[in-house]
Amino acid sequence: MAPTCATCKKRKVKCDGQTPMCTPCASRRQSTSPCDYNITRQPHSPSDLLPRGDACMPCRRKKKKCNGERPVCRTCVVAKKEDGCVYNDNSAPNLLTTLVERNRELERLLGAVCWPSGSLPYQQWSGAVPIPGEMDSTTNAGSPESIWSASASIVGESSTIFDWPLPAPDCTPATSAPSSPTLVAFSPQNSLSAPMSPQISCLPKSLESQEDYLDLRQAFLQNGIVLGQSSTREKWQALYMCDTSCSIVHPALIHVAHVFGARILNRWRPHMAPIDEEPHLNGALMMLSMPPMTRSDAVAHIQCYCLLAVHFMKGPDLATGREWLLRADTIVRQFDLHIVPPPEGYRRGSARHYLSEDCPFRDLVADGEDDERRDALCQLLYIDSVCALRMRLPTIISPQLRQEFDVLMQHYMTQMKEASIVVLRMASIALLQEARMVMNNGLSLGSPPLPSNRSVPTPFASTIRRIHLYLTDLNELILAVPPSPSNRPWYVMLQQCTLVPGTALASIYHLLASSHPESQRKCIDAIAEVVSISDALSPDDCGQLDPIVSVCWSITLNISMQIQQQIVERNLREPGCYSGVQMGQVPAFIEALQTCARKVKWPFPLTGGMALHI
Repeated sequence: MAPTCATCKKRKVKCDGQTPMCTPCASRRQSTSPCDYNITRQPHSPSDLLPRGDACMPCRRKKKKCNGERPVCRTCVVAKKEDGCVYNDNSAPNLLTTLVERNRELERLLGAVCWPSGSLPYQQWSGAVPIPGEMDSTTNAGSPESIWSASASIVGESSTIFDWPLPAPDCTPATSAPSSPTLVAFSPQNSLSAPMSPQISCLPKSLESQEDYLDLRQAFLQNGIVLGQSSTREKWQALYMCDTSCSIVHPALIHVAHVFGARILNRWRPHMAPIDEEPHLNGALMMLSMPPMTRSDAVAHIQCYCLLAVHFMKGPDLATGREWLLRADTIVRQFDLHIVPPPEGYRRGSARHYLSEDCPFRDLVADGEDDERRDALCQLLYIDSVCALRMRLPTIISPQLRQEFDVLMQHYMTQMKEASIVVLRMASIALLQEARMVMNNGLSLGSPPLPSNRSVPTPFASTIRRIHLYLTDLNELILAVPPSPSNRPWYVMLQQCTLVPGTALASIYHLLASSHPESQRKCIDAIAEVVSISDALSPDDCGQLDPIVSVCWSITLNISMQIQQQIVERNLREPGCYSGVQMGQVPAFIEALQTCARKVKWPFPLTGGMALHI
């Protein structure tokens, strides 16, 4: 391409690039000097346009250029509209700043209306403030290797992102702290827990006031069921009021609550100034650097370690999250903590009582220290099991804890209604792992396919029976949940506990389908149950699900694709063996699972683009 001289570039004519003088310049005969081809880009002169909001009202309305001269701008003088040239000096130069200030003012008013001075949310919970999952609705040939390996590829093998879901907080304002909150007087004698060690008898000076970061603690409490945090009622109240004496609740747990509260509010309130998590995280690490002195402190450390593992298990911080699990396992070994089944005749009061009582953290209340310790150890096992299934990582928790949990499940098999939601979630994962182990052991024996008239092998039959008993108890619990918006998180967690063993049931039946024709029908029924549960969940409900759901959807989708392929091949060999309804049933399942993956709106990338892989 021929170069362009400066004169031709200025006149915007085509230049042939001849030297010393191009043809257009020679034809003009206005200069005898050679053409200049060394063109340098001239810097742009600053625009005379004013920032948005500084122009006069007529120029802003008609979208004209305004030089901002006072009292009359040049544009209005030319248009002979001098009388209408007025400036709005009270308008903010940044519209976003104005909206944020107005929103904060409305939040203060809302906080004053919802929680008057001297009252607590858990004492006067009117239900006027929407809970997570209600905001949008109110406002507008199979082998286990092939199944599990394909499911792993579906959720993304290259993905290293693993993060726990955090549902949207309700509209509790970020500045809606009560004007004069009163801390309920709790003493170590009245509390179910022993006093904290003298080394951690006080909080740092950054938390001297009970009103500091109240909005962060509210967000943590309202979403604690998703995080699996369980404590006694006294500890929840002390955590809410930021007990400065630290005689009831461990100070590290307060800092961790602030970390998750800031994380929730930053994600679901992007229009407001971001809250820095680092000071709270540093405070939690400082408190956790002190070794626990009592068993009560050890349980608090395990709870904090589990929450920090959830916080760090994303992207490049996955190794850090696993390190926190190792520290929790070290505490378990050091203090010789065990998962002890409750005594005979024990009835968990919070499972039934708080289910119908208007209390914002009713699903998380433990009956005592034993119940709290049991839930903490089960949560530790649950996070490690999800890592093993979702990320295909080896388990790092002591096998003794898993054996003790199996004994606990034998105790709860006859009274599943008395188990907490933390135990139920771990029980679902345990059944899924048991199904996988039974399937792998069945194939390792190398036994040929059984005739269709023979019964199901004993290991498979035992696992199937346990899953059916578990699903029966869960269905009774789901039917017992009152149809109230405040009970929606509890309902969603129970549906998740149903979805996981349903996937295990479909996997076992799919393995037996080649030798037992009846098993293929039961496999399709199990897939239909998983699809119906998943399809009934709204996008807000999916925001409260754990990452294990991506594994379940992937396994179910892979089984459905294999069944569809078998149906197509048999229909080609035997035309007319399937009706039109049967031919279209499995494709409908596949489409429904893909739709479920697309409607997931997790606040953080839990599954590394799961919707793209499914």
